[in-house]
Amino acid sequence: METLVLARRAADAAAGDCLEHPDTETGGILAGHRTDGAFLVPMYVPAGPNAQRSPHGFAPDHRWQQYALDMVFRGLGLDYVGDLHRHPGAFDRPSTHDRDTARRIVMDPVWNTRAAVFPIAVIIDGHVRFRAYRMTRDEGEFLEIPIEIVPDSDPRIRNLLVPTEGGDDEACRHSRCLDPRCVIRRAVGRLRSLQVG
Repeated sequence: METLVLARRAADAAAGDCLEHPDTETGGILAGHRTDGAFLVPMYVPAGPNAQRSPHGFAPDHRWQQYALDMVFRGLGLDYVGDLHRHPGAFDRPSTHDRDTARRIVMDPVWNTRAAVFPIAVIIDGHVRFRAYRMTRDEGEFLEIPIEIVPDSDPRIRNLLVPTEGGDDEACRHSRCLDPRCVIRRAVGRLRSLQVG
């Protein structure tokens, strides 16, 4: 079974984002790399300065997130591996809307994401708690997976934080192209808002 491996900095950033918006939903993109056994996540990209938040949903600032994701991809080769969002109260399971959104992301034949992870955060007694759910194109349903929060110095995380070499040609060889068509493909795949259904 796969595991979500969150660097401490990413977990703290996500928790801080949730605590900064205690009365509304919020969330962000998980930037990292998927291996055979894990989603490795050294960075959390928040919803952005023009995100719209309410007690029952939020719409990220897609343009800002895409720019940030492109920068971490260009500099470190990190790519989209999922979305984290906060639910109100103690409701830490995916809603119907969450499932539909996840399906659109992993089922899109143009967008090259066959699996992604969708953690849900809740605030209980002033502390943020996470549960992670994976969805694959083959299964089309959520499966809860374990979360491991590791030090930023963990070798699995540290090895991802090495600047990439070779520019766009290197990226193309790894099927994470920065060609405008590929950037648009990723942006279209993320044109979604996460709400409690």
